[in-house]
Amino acid sequence: MTGLCVVMFGLLASACNKPQPAVKVDPHSPEAVNNVLQQQPALLSTAFKTNDLLFIHNQMYYIGTFVDALSRKLEGDKKERVDPILVELKQIIEEIDNSAGRRHKDATEANLENFYAVLKRLDAEFKPAITNR
Repeated sequence: MTGLCVVMFGLLASACNKPQPAVKVDPHSPEAVNNVLQQQPALLSTAFKTNDLLFIHNQMYYIGTFVDALSRKLEGDKKERVDPILVELKQIIEEIDNSAGRRHKDATEANLENFYAVLKRLDAEFKPAITNR
């Protein structure tokens, strides 16, 4: 009987630990564009650590096109909330482009930190609201 309980507990525990299937996101949706933007800090941090300011400089054009695409995809209240964040991102992208292009490492680092902070605010707009019950 004890053995049966152990087996049942093991089966129950393994069923609870199964990974949930990934949620499919339309690759053309605002959420998908945001996901691409949220991947940038890892790439930029690696480039900064290896002093690859040219990569950072070049990446700003790529990131800027995604920011523009995201703005075009938004509608209604979400557009009103998110567009000011995107305007701020575009300004920081230009600052990073300039500082990295001129190989000013300290200025690039400060600008990247601002970029990461604004990206976090942007990402919060795409997370489901937590409701208290």
